[in-house]
This record gives sequence, C-alpha cells and structure tokens, in this order.
Amino acid sequence: MLFVALLGISASVSAYPLLTFNALYDGNSGFSFDPVSGQMIILGTLTSSTDVTPPTLANSVVELTADLFGVSDTTYAGYTVADFDNAWLSIIDGDGVTSLLEGDVAGLMMYGTTGGTSASMTGDFTNFSGSLMNEFQDPADLFALELNLSGVLNEALFSIDTGGFTADVYGNLSSDFVTRVHEPGMLLLFGLGLAALGFSSSARRVTAK
Repeated sequence: MLFVALLGISASVSAYPLLTFNALYDGNSGFSFDPVSGQMIILGTLTSSTDVTPPTLANSVVELTADLFGVSDTTYAGYTVADFDNAWLSIIDGDGVTSLLEGDVAGLMMYGTTGGTSASMTGDFTNFSGSLMNEFQDPADLFALELNLSGVLNEALFSIDTGGFTADVYGNLSSDFVTRVHEPGMLLLFGLGLAALGFSSSARRVTAK
C-alpha cells in the first residue's frame, strides 16, 4: 500500500516556471525606442531560472521587439499608457544555438505615473515554441518588466522631437503552475527501488528472529 501511495504522489509534480532577465542600457543592450520608426527594442541576458530545465545564463540573449501603436497621456488620472503591437520575444540559450522560447507577445503595454522616471510593461506570451515550451502554459504571463527611464514619462516622450529614449529593464517571464508527469521508466525504477528496500527490511527481520 505504501508503494502504491508513493507511486501516485510521484506521478505528477506542480511547478511554477520562471525566467528572470536584465537588460541594462549600455549602448548595445537595454531598452531603446526610436520615435522615427516607432520601434522598441529590449536586449538583455538571463540572470536566473526557477522550475525549468536550467539554461546557460552566460552569453544568453533575450530580445523583445515591438512597434508603437498609440500613447495616451491622462493628466487627470496622472498616468501615461503606451500600447504596442507586432511584439516578438526570443530567448536564446547561452550556447548561442538553442532557442529556449520564441513567440508573440499579445496586448503589450507600457504604463507609469506621468512625470515619473519609471514604468512597467505587461503582456501575454502566446504561440511560442522552443526547447522550454513544455515548461510553460500557453499563454504564459510576461510580467514585472520594470523600466528605469532616461527621460520623464509622458506622451511627448514618444514624439520625434525627443530623439527617442532609453531605459534599464528588469524582467520576469512566468507561467501559471504546470503539472508534470514522470516518465514510466522513472516510475518503474522508483517502484523497484522501494520494493528492494522493503525486501531488504523483511530479510533483516527474518534474520533477527
């Protein structure tokens, strides 16, 4: 009975997949917005992972691109919202070859307090592929993208007159919990191990008598 119970418990495990990355602006990486083309680019690297097959963090590449769709500056409410479309996220392993995740980001928006120097971005990661796609639900949640802006957030920040702006970015890509089922071979080995332990224990008791 103990074997059956433990086997059932080990058959599935809940996990909360999470990838963390930084995109610190240095002229190459970080956040940059070109008001002429209306394109936004975030380029950074992975810093940690939780409940996923461990990626190679060093030399990894995290890239998010999108086109500005529109900006609203609500003075009365005190915040500015920018909507983006054609958003695409790509995460390449540190080996420079393996695609960990890539796909569309729907509903991408940037928002923050008007006149402030920080902002947040959120969106839904959908239609994705890559070696980690089974570790995430579809859609996953792209959340906690925190931007430290080089300029003051308002509608004018996105205009051609500003010449564009940059930011440091700290981000997470997460998913709701997933239930993983172990391979039958692993369950068989686990069961045989328990059976062996039980047999050994019984043998000791018989010897002791």
